[in-house]
Amino acid sequence: MKTKKKENRGFGVAEGVIGFYTTSILCGDSLRRAKRGLELSMKFTLDQPLKLQNSCFKNRGVYIKIGQHIGQLEYLVPDEYVQVMRESMLSKCPVSSFEKVGEVIKKELGETPDKIFVEFDPVPVASASLAQVHVAKTSDGRKVAVKELDFLHEAKNSEKCLDNFRKLSPPVADCRKKPHLILLDHGLYKELDVATRTTYANLWKALVFSNAKSIKEYCAKLRVGGDLYALFARILTMRPWNKVVDRSVDHLVVQGTDRPELQMFASQYFSQIAKLMTKLPREILLLLKTNDCLRAVNNALAQGSSLETYFIIGKISSQAVLQMKSLEARSLVG
Repeated sequence: MKTKKKENRGFGVAEGVIGFYTTSILCGDSLRRAKRGLELSMKFTLDQPLKLQNSCFKNRGVYIKIGQHIGQLEYLVPDEYVQVMRESMLSKCPVSSFEKVGEVIKKELGETPDKIFVEFDPVPVASASLAQVHVAKTSDGRKVAVKELDFLHEAKNSEKCLDNFRKLSPPVADCRKKPHLILLDHGLYKELDVATRTTYANLWKALVFSNAKSIKEYCAKLRVGGDLYALFARILTMRPWNKVVDRSVDHLVVQGTDRPELQMFASQYFSQIAKLMTKLPREILLLLKTNDCLRAVNNALAQGSSLETYFIIGKISSQAVLQMKSLEARSLVG
């Protein structure tokens, strides 16, 4: 009975991630149809993580993205779900037929694979959510990897990423030294508008300094009104409200919350979290997803969560707020 409760709780969180994706990516009638389809298909997947995996594989595309995201939620989701999703969703996804691959290549490059390459392996070496990789050989003998991808788009995004590292962490961006960090995927980038960036920075500053009034004010500017602001603060910090705003201290309490407590929170407040996700701007939803990705990387490299993360967020948020105030002051003088 204990195991079943654990699985159901994990599935509830997984369903919450599905709600996040359908809310952030789909809209209108397509959103309602997708949600309805998922509700019907998920009724029979409460017993095993493998059934959830198969459902993601069946729907493909964005739903495999869902599985990948679940694999990053070790702080919320039971180990069984995390392990299954990580083992299958990153490079062992269902593959498209060679015929479809040929059609895509002809559409993009003007010719079929046999006309462009001397050799082209029809069996992909890897497959992920939206693309797969094939090994091929060019006419000059070079061995290459072929993937359906907008490399110009990714190149521009990688340049933006490097520029941000140069500003915020110069040692990491120093190409003359041995790489500290290698980022391969630059497909999904979003630049925040000034108002959203400033509001989000002010919110985090308020969270770090436990300013309940400011937390409520800046949550409202992100469409999180009413009593939902306290819930959003808990989601961002992964802390209960009495540690977000502790009257005995003047800052966010970053210690003392364990994984079972977070899992229980996600299960208990599932409906409220789903309601909250429908209100947030899409850019903030993407930020939440990025936070989960970074948290998973940090957990893997540091073997546990790092308190330094909160110090970094607080520092960068304060700098962003000061920068905006400085710009506003200059505009008034000018």
